[in-house]
Amino acid sequence: MNKKKYINKFSFSRIPKISFGKGELNNLCEKISGFGKTALIVTGSSSFRSSGKLDIILNLLKKKSLNFFIISVKGEPSPDFVDENVTAFKDKKIEVVVSIGGGSVIDAGKAISAMLTQECSVLDFL
Repeated sequence: MNKKKYINKFSFSRIPKISFGKGELNNLCEKISGFGKTALIVTGSSSFRSSGKLDIILNLLKKKSLNFFIISVKGEPSPDFVDENVTAFKDKKIEVVVSIGGGSVIDAGKAISAMLTQECSVLDFL
C-alpha cells in the first residue's frame, strides 16, 4: 500500500512571509484580510492556473468581498515586467501582494510589492 507522503507544513516569519503545506490555500483569505481588502495575486504562467485551484481561490476571495487583481509571470521577472506592473497597479490601492508559485513568482511578488511604494524604476535598485 502506497501512502502519499507530504512535506510537513511550515512558514517563515521573515519578510516576505512564506507559508507552505497541504491545505495552506484554505487560509489565504484570512491572511489577506489581515493586511486589508485589496490584493495583487501573482502566479506562474500555467501549472497553478491549470490545476483548478486558482478558480477556487478567486471564488473564496469573492465570497469574502476581497478585491483582487491577478497577474502571471513566466520565468524570471525582468525589470520591464516589474515596472510595467507597478505602473498598472500603482493607483489600485494594493494592500498585500500574494505570490503563489515557485521562485520566479516569489521574486516577482517581492519586487512589485517593494516598488509599489516607490516613484522610480526597479533599475534604480539593481
